[in-house]
Amino acid sequence: LTSDCPLIDPEVIDKIIRKYEIEKYDYVTNTLIRTFPIGLDAEIFSFNVLEKTWRNATLPSEREHVTPFIRNKKMDFRLGNIEYEQDLSKIRITLDRKEDYELIKLITNEFKKRPILLQDIIKLFENKPELMKINEEIHHNEGMKKSLELDINFNKEKDEID
Repeated sequence: LTSDCPLIDPEVIDKIIRKYEIEKYDYVTNTLIRTFPIGLDAEIFSFNVLEKTWRNATLPSEREHVTPFIRNKKMDFRLGNIEYEQDLSKIRITLDRKEDYELIKLITNEFKKRPILLQDIIKLFENKPELMKINEEIHHNEGMKKSLELDINFNKEKDEID
């Protein structure tokens, strides 16, 4: 779990953990094939996988974000994914920008009960579709984009040394 996903649904986490434990994957997430809203991201992997990643990852993006090395199949990791019953991948309930904060504040003010589940948010957006417009112009994963740009410079420098 990452700190930019404050509305993570514990039911989603439970599904990921079950798949990881029952099917003996090295890594399970809900983002390999994205169907959950951005901001309901979760991943599970062992310390052993993390250690192998730390020992073998070289690119800045792989060292900063950790899981791209796993996801890019640079080693023989078994990857698993869970998907939602419909594609909600265009919905953004993560916390990266001011607009995201405004939306999350509005969502949390709508509900007394905790945790707020994905089903609650879907119903809220069905009743108040204007809420989704608050942050719809923000591009997904700006941080990763910056890291990938660093990879290009890293590879250029490496080529110059070789």
